[in-house]
Amino acid sequence: DLLLAGHTHAGQIFPFIFIAKLMFGYNGGLYKSETMGIYVSEGIGALFAPIRLGTSSEMALIRLMPRK
Repeated sequence: DLLLAGHTHAGQIFPFIFIAKLMFGYNGGLYKSETMGIYVSEGIGALFAPIRLGTSSEMALIRLMPRK
């Protein structure tokens, strides 16, 4: 029903943003694939230096609720 995937960095640094969009079918965000929801995080950033140009760091909080 739900796939939670790792992170893609969404390219992390311009112009790699465009390359990442071409390479990954699901680059970042919430998607619907047939009957399954897919969420791909862009990641929180770099380990040593906060280098991001053209993308945002994110830490996703996902709350799962039972179906009614």
